[in-house]
Amino acid sequence: MPAPPSLRFGTFSETAERLAERIVAGLMARPAGERLQRREDQPDIIVSSAALGREVARRAAAAIPGGMAGRQIYTMENFARSVLARARVHVRVASETERRLTMRAAVQSFDDPLFDTRGVVSMLERSYRDLRDSGWSVERLEKNARIRPLRSRERTLLVARIWRHYEKLIAAAGALDPADLLGRAAATIAHLPDLPLQTVAGFYDMTGVQFTLVAALHRSGKLDSVDVPLPQPVDSVDRGGRPGSQSDAERYSYGGRFVTRLTNELSFEPLLHVAPVETGQRPSFTATQHPTPDEELQAICRSVRRLLDDGVAASSIGIVSRAIDSHDAAALRRFAEELRFRVSDRTTRPLRGHRFGRALSLLLQLRDRDFARGDVIEILRCGFRTAASVKPDRLDQATRAVGIAGGTLETLRSGKRPERYAPEIEAYLAVLSELERITAVAKAAIAAPAWGDYLELLLTHFRCESTADLDAANEIDVLITTLRRLTALRQRFDTPAILDLLERSALPTEKGTELPVWYGDVMKARGRLFQHLFIMRMQDDLFPQRRVEDPLIPDSDRKSLGLPQVGDGKDEERLLFQLLLDSASTVHFTFSATDGFGKPLRPSPLLRQFLIEAMPQARREILHDLGVFLQSAHISADPADDRAGRLAGVDSRGRLPHEWSNESPAASLLLRQMQRALRAGTRSVFDGYLSSDPVVTARISTALGSLSPTQLEEFGECPQRFLLKAILGVREVADPADELQIGHREKGTIDHRILETFYRGLESSDIAEAAASFPLLPPVLAQRLDEAIDEAFRDFAEQNPAYNAVIRDLEKRMTRKNLRRFVVADLTDLRNKDLTPRWFEYRFGSRARRAGDHPDSFRLESAGVVLSVDGVIDRIDEGNGRLRIVDYKSGKGKKYEKLAGRVERGTRLQLALYAMAVREIFAADSPEVSAAIKPLTAGGKSDLFTFSLTEMQEAITGTLELFVRSIVGGVFPALPDSGRFGHCLYCPVGQSCRSRHDPAESYALAQYEDARALLEEITSG
Repeated sequence: MPAPPSLRFGTFSETAERLAERIVAGLMARPAGERLQRREDQPDIIVSSAALGREVARRAAAAIPGGMAGRQIYTMENFARSVLARARVHVRVASETERRLTMRAAVQSFDDPLFDTRGVVSMLERSYRDLRDSGWSVERLEKNARIRPLRSRERTLLVARIWRHYEKLIAAAGALDPADLLGRAAATIAHLPDLPLQTVAGFYDMTGVQFTLVAALHRSGKLDSVDVPLPQPVDSVDRGGRPGSQSDAERYSYGGRFVTRLTNELSFEPLLHVAPVETGQRPSFTATQHPTPDEELQAICRSVRRLLDDGVAASSIGIVSRAIDSHDAAALRRFAEELRFRVSDRTTRPLRGHRFGRALSLLLQLRDRDFARGDVIEILRCGFRTAASVKPDRLDQATRAVGIAGGTLETLRSGKRPERYAPEIEAYLAVLSELERITAVAKAAIAAPAWGDYLELLLTHFRCESTADLDAANEIDVLITTLRRLTALRQRFDTPAILDLLERSALPTEKGTELPVWYGDVMKARGRLFQHLFIMRMQDDLFPQRRVEDPLIPDSDRKSLGLPQVGDGKDEERLLFQLLLDSASTVHFTFSATDGFGKPLRPSPLLRQFLIEAMPQARREILHDLGVFLQSAHISADPADDRAGRLAGVDSRGRLPHEWSNESPAASLLLRQMQRALRAGTRSVFDGYLSSDPVVTARISTALGSLSPTQLEEFGECPQRFLLKAILGVREVADPADELQIGHREKGTIDHRILETFYRGLESSDIAEAAASFPLLPPVLAQRLDEAIDEAFRDFAEQNPAYNAVIRDLEKRMTRKNLRRFVVADLTDLRNKDLTPRWFEYRFGSRARRAGDHPDSFRLESAGVVLSVDGVIDRIDEGNGRLRIVDYKSGKGKKYEKLAGRVERGTRLQLALYAMAVREIFAADSPEVSAAIKPLTAGGKSDLFTFSLTEMQEAITGTLELFVRSIVGGVFPALPDSGRFGHCLYCPVGQSCRSRHDPAESYALAQYEDARALLEEITSG
């Protein structure tokens, strides 16, 4: 007769040590040279996590010189499989892919608006798993739902019908749902008299089906003991009569429910001779606040590197967060590699993250996205082999140059393309023809086995070139096998269903040769033991996590039905936090003050409570502002951590390395202000202040040798933008895209061409005769303008077919309306000022291409430097010995109002340089030169958009000298757009500009009205 089972308490460390000792004691000695074997009366072990099982095995193996044999350490699922195997019951548990496809098929069998909701399959899977793990059947749910008062009985019954259909489909596929695995094993245990005794260890809670399995072991006399990872019973008074700690009762209260269930339902008796751990002990700890999440990860990696250099084993160091974030995992691996150590990769890499999976996803969506150019190029770069050998980079450049955004082969064949790109475009069209043929299958929903055949066809077009490629191909093969296995579903799946499977299919993580520093989430950390444990991301809403109520069966209905409720999870989060503290000798808490984009983050309440218990004398300061308290308590001596507030050196009794002072917060704030001041306005190379390096000087000289007025205007808007574009050669790479409307650049080109065509055929007599018809345009001129509009849109459509013919027609009609109104206003202005348009698209310098253009560049000496300026002028008007430069601008031209003042300040220098060039070119005929901006859409008063060169000459010269001195001196500070100019909108590196994302830098520069004001202060300083 076996002894009654017992209930034991202790931390994971004590539980692992106790189980290892039992393993060693249960081995009986054999003669020398023979292996040790287990005594038959010694139990096997069922552990809550594989980590605890490895720790038990490690400690037992370390105590046995010759190793050990015959001992079984199971997880709960593996034990259930072994029970069924003993009974000669062979089952196949459905994989996650099978379950998800089957649930999707069950949903598609019901026509209800509820199931059109995005993500409903995931919600159904979550609720079904919660129901079955609780030990409930779908039939029991339906029965209770019919007789209990529910908020939404019809929805609950509908969901139950879907789940019943799901179970039928799973059974038809010859598989078993994981929830039924433990249930079958529990029913089989009574028929296995030779089953060894079992010790259950590491559980602080159990699902319903897990508890059913343990109860079956208990009824059959096969349960030896249950080891709970709690230091003692958490009642106010334990069964030994010793008063318990109220703080321990709060920290371990979630596990106390499990203990109560064992003692009440299974009549367990706790072992009185097991001495509970002394309460109130805490590990040594440090607490550090960092400015941003990335800096937090970098600091953790530097600390780990120091520990490794001090001789601490990598296996004794752990990094944990409440849940793993893919960005955090990637950044942590990158920072660790920079410091020459490796962290274990606990993240799952989705198949769509590999190039094969990414290409498959794009192929499946190619037709729906109208064969987008970027998708086709990306498929080729991902290793997709076509019949013709092509170079994706050359196809990318050619299609960008000719403005191909996408489209079928038939659509692209109809357009005209430049001859210089003919070979690349023909190669692209050949690839497009092959892809149209291959993707023809994916345009309709097909059955699961047919999807398997189609994916296999696509897979044959890829070539494996690395181990990662082989892993991806193997995972795709598994997916293909699963799809073919689901013949019994008789359900057709659309493309989003297969894309979802590709997203959820995970690749194996890469393994290195050196021992890594462990990194994972809180649930994977259970049972692991460390010397140093870094608990990162200790922010509110991250640790503790917020619980989300089940949207299908809310807690109100769960309470009525008798199902376990989701609740707020506070007790479990507190217990998980305490288990982390129990697993390490030294704990390092880290958290971020902001999210890196200016949003402040709150420290975790669990961390606040921990620090208050450790330092009750600082309770008020910790609750008021934990970041300020950490800064005032200690500033790390490590230069790499000079921005991090850090509380360090606190021992297990909560003693600080020095007395905390009430005057420290003010000193801390002053120090923080000094740190921010040092970071802003340093005039470093990164800020755009270049030294007199020969390479830099040569580039500047080359740029000054051939300038355009637009480039100098860009310098007046933002000197750093001029540096990037004119000197460093940064340029934007066009990314053609099918858009409903014509792009603003293309639309401006069309408008310019229309007006050039119209005004070239205009005579002075036409302007005089047109005045009689104002405010209407004379029919002859209206017809001439309409013909120019039709011709421009027709030519544009040959190379850029309309993505939407209705929208294109609306744009054409709007252009006709706007330009008619503009021409009437412009002709009125020409008549009033007695001017006639003479030159159109007039080019000078290197841009001169046609007869009548001026071949020489305009040369101007400023600040001892000779500038060579080339340009293109939209229109030049002439009359009464005067010349007027006209520049067309799309829109209302709000940023050009009060043009004279903007020219003087240097923010609109383009027209000023054009006027100076025209005065020199036509000096013999017309000494008086003016300039005007002509908005093509109705704008403000026309006199706000003009200036006279004679009046502005001195101011323009002074501004140019200041700008040239700054360029030659290598002064290119950034000037962020505050809404006055709009120049940041088109900056090629606007998203990376330091002044836009650093609040201190941006605030300091925003005090200057324009670049001239900033440069004047720099020059005077």
